[in-house]
Amino acid sequence: ARAIATILNNLGDLAMNEGDDPRSLALYEESLSIRRQHGIIRGIGVSLSNLSGVLIRLGELERAREYAEECVPILRKLGETSRVADALHNRGLLEFREGRLEEARGSLSTALEIRRDLVDRHGLIHSCEAFSHLAAATARPRLAAQLLGAAEGIRTEVKLILHPGNQRELGPLIESLRQTLGHEPYEAERTRGLGLGWHGAVPAIAAWNTDDDVLTNWQG
Repeated sequence: ARAIATILNNLGDLAMNEGDDPRSLALYEESLSIRRQHGIIRGIGVSLSNLSGVLIRLGELERAREYAEECVPILRKLGETSRVADALHNRGLLEFREGRLEEARGSLSTALEIRRDLVDRHGLIHSCEAFSHLAAATARPRLAAQLLGAAEGIRTEVKLILHPGNQRELGPLIESLRQTLGHEPYEAERTRGLGLGWHGAVPAIAAWNTDDDVLTNWQG
């Protein structure tokens, strides 16, 4: 049962990467059902976190909140620190979708700090992209473009491809920033962000309180 649940969860990951959220949801739910039946506690926490993420993408925010609230204490009790960061990140995305921007920033910042301490570069990619959305929503388009560049730079470092699901999420944001800034200014800001690398992304995000330009404020 444990192996079957793991396979279903992994297939859910693949479906999500391909942008097939309904199939991903079905696979994650099936995996969770097996894990609940057999009391596989860590697997339950992982499944709940994955489900909260895909439900946010599908716009089913109430169910996403239920799963997110259930999974965090499970993962904390088990000491699954990186998974806790993922769950807190999802909570931040949920708060962002609900228009609670300050709360979203708090949750995303907590997840970011954990990922920094773990040197979780894959997680830092998602943090940069989430903060880019938040920056754009708070009228900081230059910062948003720079953070997208930072995420792209880290992807290159760790050789992580941009899956279709990620492309679908980022496409509207990139188009909006190009329209707001203009194509060439957007590319210039994105290019500046490329130089941050994973070690520069966290302090750069922390510097965004006082200005629209993270690279001016961040002193390294």
